[in-house]
Amino acid sequence: PNNRSLKGPQGVWIQNGKLYVADTGNNRILIWNSIPSSNHQPADVVLGAPDFNTFVQPDLTKAEIDAQATTLLTPVSVSSDGNRLYVADLGHNRVLIWNSIPTRNQQPADVVLGQPSMTTALANNTKELCESNGTDDDGNATYPPMCNKTMDFPRFVLSDGKQLFVADGGNDRILVYNTIPTANATAADAILGQVRDTINTVSD
Repeated sequence: PNNRSLKGPQGVWIQNGKLYVADTGNNRILIWNSIPSSNHQPADVVLGAPDFNTFVQPDLTKAEIDAQATTLLTPVSVSSDGNRLYVADLGHNRVLIWNSIPTRNQQPADVVLGQPSMTTALANNTKELCESNGTDDDGNATYPPMCNKTMDFPRFVLSDGKQLFVADGGNDRILVYNTIPTANATAADAILGQVRDTINTVSD
C-alpha cells in the first residue's frame, strides 16, 4: 500500500473540511486534511500503521490477536463529531475513540469500548466485563452471553458530540451512551433491539 491506494474501503466520512476513509482491507484509516480536488491525491495521515507503505497483516492463525492502541483489524467505519474521531474496529470487537483529531501517523487511540483494555480483542468478553450471574455445579462463576459493556463485530459508530451510538452487529443491537465515554469499557446506558443487555433474540 501507499498514500494513494485503497483495498476494500467500507467507510467514509467528511467533517470540518477533512476526509476520512476506513481502508478496511489494509487494516488502516486514512485522513486527508483537506477535501481532495484532484484524482489520486495522497492522504496526509494514516492510523493503524507506522507509515503509508507498511501493510500490517495480523497472524489470524494465532489463538489471540495482538491488539494495541495503535493497531486496527478490518476497521469498517470512521466518523467524527468535529472534536473526536471514532472507529468501529470490527476484527478486534471494539470501538476506538481519539479525544482529538489525529495529526500524526499511527497515533494511539485514547479510549476503547467493548474491551477491558487496548490489548484484548475477544467478542463478548463477558468474564472480564460483565457481572457474574451465578455459579456452575463446581462452584465456578458463570456469566451471561453478553452485557452492556461487550461488543461483537461492531459495524458503525456515530456521535453528535453529546451522545454516542454503536451498531453492535454481532449482538443484533444498538448501544446508546448518553455521554461520550472517557474511560475504557464504559457501559452503554441504553440498548435498542433487545429487551435487555444480556440476551440476543433475533427478529424474524
